[in-house]
Amino acid sequence: MTKKNVKLNKGESDNLMPIIREFNKIAGAVNALLGQRVQSKERKISVMVSRIKRPDEKSSQIKVTTVEFTKNFLNKQRKKKKKGGDQSEWDDGFTEKRGFVI
Repeated sequence: MTKKNVKLNKGESDNLMPIIREFNKIAGAVNALLGQRVQSKERKISVMVSRIKRPDEKSSQIKVTTVEFTKNFLNKQRKKKKKGGDQSEWDDGFTEKRGFVI
């Protein structure tokens, strides 16, 4: 299926320009909102990563632990109310279940 390029005459292009300008304004606003959401998610990830315990200076080894996020566990975490302050929304469930470490 090929598309043919259609050339508009001056009258048609003049009629479409206000619509295109309005579309560009709306697209710019949507792009800005999505950019803000991305920055917000990046900040949350940065906070979660910064809370990971760094290895001791004496030891050059890092212990690796597997993490299993089951569907049930994730659903439970989403339903919980977010707590204010420094505490992460993920902290509560990790102490209850064996093998969950961040």
